Amino acid sequence: MRGWDEIGRILRLGLPIGGSSVSRSAYSPTTGILMGLLGADALGAHQLVMNCISVIFMVPLGIAQAATVRVAVALGSAMPEAARRAGVVALVLGVAYMAIMAAVLVTAPRAIARIYIDIDAPANRGLVGIALYLLVIAALFQIFDGMQAIAAGALRGYRDTTVPLLLAVIGYWGVGFAGGWLLAFPGGYGPVGLWSGLAVGLAAVALMLTLRLHFCAGTAIAPDRARPFAAKALL
Repeated sequence: MRGWDEIGRILRLGLPIGGSSVSRSAYSPTTGILMGLLGADALGAHQLVMNCISVIFMVPLGIAQAATVRVAVALGSAMPEAARRAGVVALVLGVAYMAIMAAVLVTAPRAIARIYIDIDAPANRGLVGIALYLLVIAALFQIFDGMQAIAAGALRGYRDTTVPLLLAVIGYWGVGFAGGWLLAFPGGYGPVGLWSGLAVGLAAVALMLTLRLHFCAGTAIAPDRARPFAAKALL
């Protein structure tokens, strides 16, 4: 029975992580489907900017994975303060990097768009105009995007996965997707409205997960419960 108990613990820890990943992964493509309803130029601009920020996102995603391991190992070593420090350092690094990337997006949007398409071609004029607006909005939520990924990673080190899943669903879909739809269609703001909702959703998730991380860091699990998990985190 011990093996089945272990399988149950793994599933309780892992299934919410999978759910969070699906919720986050489906968020942007679903927004892209709605963007297609606004026309080919809007959809092209969406794909251009989404590809750009997806590349940028790889760095905080890597930091998030490191935060998971460092927090878990620190807890397993009966050092909750070191676990808290690992989470904070990861967040600071991620925010600093994303702030630099946000500055690049704001200061060089035309150069970025030029990587993907001929921005001087008359046929691309509508697409470029939308893409330039979306790059500015993307710059505004870059910091929040990095924060949510890293906070979620650190929380996994605390074995806290169910609450982050609920927060992700609320933020991405209840706030971001619903808000973007309202702004884009009933509100009449089109692609800008849809991406504004995307930004607000990411900000909501980032703030909620960061507060959750602060709570977990202040109520770290007892060392005798943490030690067995540290070994598993290293496997």
